[in-house]
Formats: sequence, C-alpha cells, structure tokens
Amino acid sequence: MANQYTLATPSQSTCQATLLSLTWRLLFAGYASVAAIWWYIEPQGFPILHSRFWANSGIPFLVTVVALLGIIGVFSRWRQLLKFSAPALSAATIAAAITARLLFPASLGGRIEMIVLGALVIGWCCFLLLLTWLTFRHFKEWPISRWGLALAVLFYIGIGVLVPWTQRSADATTHSGEATFSVETSDIDNQTVEPINLTTQVTIRPREGIIAGQCGVIPINAWPLLTFYSRSPDRFWTLFSPGNFRGGPPRTITGLTQESNLVTVAYADDDISRLQIKTNDASSVLAIEAFSKLTRPIYSHLNSFTQLQFYAQEKLTVSFSPAPDAQVEILQSDYPIGRPARLAYVDDDDRFRIVEATSGEKGPFKTLAEGNLLPEEPLHFTIFTAGEPMCQITLEDWAAQASRSLSPTAGWGVPQNAISFTLSGESRSGEALSTAFFNITLAGTGIGRGYDSVGHAPGIYQNRMTIESSVKKN
Repeated sequence: MANQYTLATPSQSTCQATLLSLTWRLLFAGYASVAAIWWYIEPQGFPILHSRFWANSGIPFLVTVVALLGIIGVFSRWRQLLKFSAPALSAATIAAAITARLLFPASLGGRIEMIVLGALVIGWCCFLLLLTWLTFRHFKEWPISRWGLALAVLFYIGIGVLVPWTQRSADATTHSGEATFSVETSDIDNQTVEPINLTTQVTIRPREGIIAGQCGVIPINAWPLLTFYSRSPDRFWTLFSPGNFRGGPPRTITGLTQESNLVTVAYADDDISRLQIKTNDASSVLAIEAFSKLTRPIYSHLNSFTQLQFYAQEKLTVSFSPAPDAQVEILQSDYPIGRPARLAYVDDDDRFRIVEATSGEKGPFKTLAEGNLLPEEPLHFTIFTAGEPMCQITLEDWAAQASRSLSPTAGWGVPQNAISFTLSGESRSGEALSTAFFNITLAGTGIGRGYDSVGHAPGIYQNRMTIESSVKKN
C-alpha cells in the first residue's frame, strides 16, 4: 500500500524534500533554543496576569512546544504536525516585526543601524515565507482542514502581535506632588559659575547640582535633583533610543542667589528645576529642597531622585526607620553577575523591605529586614561607621511619590522604586577609603535584567531632604 504522505509530483527529487526537512529541523531547533535562553535569562516571579509573565515564561514555553511539534512532524509520518507548525515561524515573526515597527517608530526607525536591522528582518521574513511555500508545495496530501490551518495562522499572528506589546512600558505610576515653586532668572555664564562655600563644612557646586558636606566625621556628597540618564522616546528599551534623545536636554543654570546661610539655584532642563540649600556653622542640620517640573511623561531605564556618596575608612552600615533595629552592612557588589547587591524598596502593600539579590543585582531576592512605610511618612536612614552613628538622612517625599508598580526587569515582587546601596574601594588624597554609593529612584529599571523603560508622570516632584550629623567634626 502506497504511503499517503508523498511528494507533490514524482519528478521532484528526494534530495529537495530532505533539504527542506533539514532546514526546518534547524529552524525549529534555533527558535526553541532562543526561547529557552530567553526564559532562562529573563526575570521570573511575576503574577500570571502580568504581561511579563507571558513575555518571559508563557510565550517562550509556547514557542518551544510549537518547535518540538514541528520537529516531530519532520521526523515522523505525522506530517500534519508540520503543517500546523510550519506557518508559525513566518506568521509570528512577520507580525512581531510589523507591530514593533509601528509601536516603536522612534526607536526602530530613521538611523542607519536601524535601517540595516530592518533590512535584515525583512530578508529573514521573506526567507521564512519562501520556505513555508516550498514546504506546502512539496508535502500536499495532509489530512488537515483549511479552516483549522487558517485558525492556527491567526493564532500565530496574534502571538506575534502580542510580543512587542509586552515590551512596551505601562503608563507612568509615579505620584507628582501638589507643591508649587517659582524661580528667579538672570543672565548667567554657566562656565564661570564657581563653587560656593556656604559654611566651613558645606560647599555647593551649582553647575553639577552637588552639595558636599559632612556626615558626622565622614564626607558626604549629595545630588538631590531628579535626573534622567537613559530615556526612551516611545516606551521601548533604551538600548534602541536615538543618541540625541537618550540623555535629554542639558541642565543649565538660569538663576543664582546667595544669602548668609541660603543658596538658591534655578535651572532649565526638561522644563525648570530649583535647588535650595540652607544651613549655618552653628547648625548640625543641612536642609535641602529640590523641585523638578515635568510637562510630559518621561520613560527611562536609569535615573535618580537622589544620589548620595559617603567616604570612610571603616566598615559602613545603614539602618532604615521602618526597621530601625536592623543595621545592614554596605558591601561591594558586582555587575552583571557576581557578588550580590543590596537594596531597599516599598511595595504596593506599603511594606518596606531591605533585600539582597542572588547575583549582581538580579533576583530572586532575600529579605534582610522589613517594616511598614506609609506614603505620607518620611523615610529616615542612619549611616554608621564602626558601629557609631554618623548622620541621619531624611527623605520627606520619597514614599509619597514612588511608583509601587512591578519592575519589568527585576521580577520576584520588586517594584520600580528602589534604594540601592553599594561599596567600592578607591584612593582619595593618598588614603585608602571606602566609598558608599546610594542611588534612590522613584521609578527605574536599574535592578534586574534588561534595558526596559518605565515612566515618570508629568507634574512637580519635590525632594525635601535633611542631613543631620550625629557627631560633629572636631
């Protein structure tokens, strides 16, 4: 009895059919390998209704199943499996490519490297279409309904359309405040603005927006202005952002006033910002107030609400007010893998957690200490050296403005807000010092894997911060 699965015409060579089968085997194995690698490197721990669960787990699993069915169809007499699987690669790939181009026009268009990439993608899609057509020509007599095949193709197209959408950032969920502020402007040559010595221990560098002071007996540098380092024009990965857009407009001084114990600096950046520093020699409290106005949402990968840098020659530890009894040592960490990073965050249940990553800044994350932090509450944290408190930093507005939405790059329940702290060794004035670095964000994706962007909603962001020394320098 003749095999019902025969070539389309007797004149077609077995060699051609073998070549088709081998090509499909390689393609299916390649797609399955890419899906497995994607599943392995992408963060997990998302709820089943979250788009990243499907992007990082569901769709890679589906791609692997379709590829395995296709390989079975190539190797066996059950060619109908191949007929279901063969259109999957071309339909899903073409749908994903078209959707991504329409969804991310700024990130994926215009530049020469994107034109080259687009040409490669078009060429690949044409190759998949040709291969699918040749396969349907060679292997005709398959017991499969045309309606069944049409439904399968529509399903693959739907998956292809869905994939780019899972990589688009959701709407911004930071909470800008209701505060208002004004700035006084004047003609200032930014290149001639010199550092200002507000007191014997506090120096302000207006051009960089840096305040250098004392945390007890150890030096501290503070950057309190909301700053974006890598942006996306259309909510895609910042890796694909046009170079002229990624960093945003430069921040320039538009006004500067100084009184006996008060300095106010006005800036032009995304809109306007203002930095005000107040203290005097008789006070152990350095009061800082920063305002930044955003007129539109900004989607970014890396940014900072506040950055702090401490220099010490002894072990540094930190405690946070939601868990005041836990002194957490500030340790060195590696990137992208290696010694684990430590960070803190507040989740959507107003639970403040101090955690340690598994490798680098990647999860799963182990909880070191935790407590409650309501949005209206200030966050206090104390820096210790050799077990002695040096200073207390208070952030009045961080908890109220921080996004509680899940980070697309961190996984495992970690939100977009984060306070990351790490230690690095460096030499300063010939002395071996430890440098502790804190990066405090309202919404970012510096934790975890990937270059995804998340949003800051438009509005006015206020950063009222105090640095109160517990030990005065002799």
